[in-house]
Amino acid sequence: MNSPPTKRVRYRRFSFLAFSVLIAILAIFVLTVLLIFSQRESLLEGTNVSLLYDATLISRSYDAGLRVADLAVDNLLTEFQNNLIPEEEQRFLTALAFQIPEAENLYLLDSEGSILSTAYKRLNPELIVDSDDLSRLLQGAQSDCLILQVPSEGGNLLVLLKVLRSDLPVRYAAILFSGKGLQGRLTALLSRTGSIIVLRDKRGESFLLGGTVVGEECYTDRYLSASTKLSTWPVTVSLFLDREEVLREWKTRAIFQIVSILLFMVVVAGMFVFGLVLLKRAAQADILKRELEVNEVLFKEVNHRVKNNLSIVQSVLSLAADRRSEERRVGKECRSRWA
Repeated sequence: MNSPPTKRVRYRRFSFLAFSVLIAILAIFVLTVLLIFSQRESLLEGTNVSLLYDATLISRSYDAGLRVADLAVDNLLTEFQNNLIPEEEQRFLTALAFQIPEAENLYLLDSEGSILSTAYKRLNPELIVDSDDLSRLLQGAQSDCLILQVPSEGGNLLVLLKVLRSDLPVRYAAILFSGKGLQGRLTALLSRTGSIIVLRDKRGESFLLGGTVVGEECYTDRYLSASTKLSTWPVTVSLFLDREEVLREWKTRAIFQIVSILLFMVVVAGMFVFGLVLLKRAAQADILKRELEVNEVLFKEVNHRVKNNLSIVQSVLSLAADRRSEERRVGKECRSRWA
């Protein structure tokens, strides 16, 4: 038999409510996922802006440091009355090294780029510089900033080339800045950002600071980047930050949020399924109860009819018995009269 209308309506309403709630939770899940990925894009965009700000800060700091070094050379030349004689060259380098403590070393070069003396002694000092770059200094701004190979100092270094004497014998100063010296100006920034700094000069030579990447590895999609140029020197400062490092906290938070929502959906779905099962069982129990009540009514009706039928049979038998008794009585009277 069919379930009663109240139970059926209740079951349908609960099913509709469960379906509506699950749809709402699914919509919340989709919106949360979209929000999480929107937060990812916002995080990357904010990091790019921060990188650009830090790159600008670094370029200004490096530019100021190089200008200080350039000004120190000019001031010291003024003290030497712009007449640097060979006998005073070593004293000049020593005094200049004292004024530029960030420098890794200072070389005195001749017109061909050969090293004549150094501020700090090296066993076999070597600086690979093109003589054309040196000759252009005599025709230009008297100073330039290049990234040159300095095997005696450990590899590529940022070198400030400065004309000390333009008449014969021509002399140049090469002020060498290593990663350690340059990073000293930005210790707090590097410890805060964990960035990789790459300096690149106008010839495309690069110099790496604050990282361990090799070659052009940092110019891949794995790294976020921002670049800016020094205002005084033809050097570009590029700042790189590992994308995985930036997104690590975001990934952890995103996984936690998604898993939490999924668990919530599973719990709610389980509760509604359990409720539907209980309602279904209650409806089935109600159906069985009504069937039992109907069967009891039918059983009572059958018993009543059987009882009525038996009463009728008893009445018929009683009538038949009374009729025979009357016949016997009449026969007996007849026999008595005949006698």
